[in-house]
Amino acid sequence: MRYDRLNVLMDRIAHEQTEFGYFLSRGGTVLLRQGGVFRTNCVDCLDRTNVVQSLLAKRQLVAVLKLLAVTTGDDQHPHLDALFNTVWADHADMISVQYSGTGALKTDFTRTGKRTRLGLLRDGINSLTR
Repeated sequence: MRYDRLNVLMDRIAHEQTEFGYFLSRGGTVLLRQGGVFRTNCVDCLDRTNVVQSLLAKRQLVAVLKLLAVTTGDDQHPHLDALFNTVWADHADMISVQYSGTGALKTDFTRTGKRTRLGLLRDGINSLTR
């Protein structure tokens, strides 16, 4: 996987993600309606799909937190980032175990934003197990 190309992909679909929006209601009143979704297919690329979905979800989370005035959008929140990455990678492992019998590949990238030697080793073991 070419991780350097992820920013190109995210830039390419940024407009659509903004246009899709999200659902928001308060006190039973609908304030915003979501107008679209990204359909992803993971028949042969479960782990690559998860990496891209995590980037989409994180971008959406930042937008919603900014709208709700929880953050300004430019703030750095290392604890929130770490929590999001951990929850997302753990969820990826659960889905992958159900789908393929092993934990997800590339979760070192999902957890830390970079590939590690230990992550490559774990991916190799999981790939052989699959």
